[in-house]
Amino acid sequence: VLTTGLPEDDRRLDELYARDPDNMVMLFPAPDSVTWEELMEERRAKGIQGRLTVVLPDGTWRQVRHCVRRYVWRIH
Repeated sequence: VLTTGLPEDDRRLDELYARDPDNMVMLFPAPDSVTWEELMEERRAKGIQGRLTVVLPDGTWRQVRHCVRRYVWRIH
């Protein structure tokens, strides 16, 4: 469990993403969100393999929005 806003946790999440950006997604409702099936099809079409890391933000809407803004990569 990592907490955004804590420098050591922010660094760890950045490291995880830098190591394998194609295999990290964030579960968050957004107008351009895709279904799990769409995500898996996109990964197959691009030949992306490997274990998928799913980030599940938890907190108040304000805290979660901060997390989403900080990590705008692959929000699904």
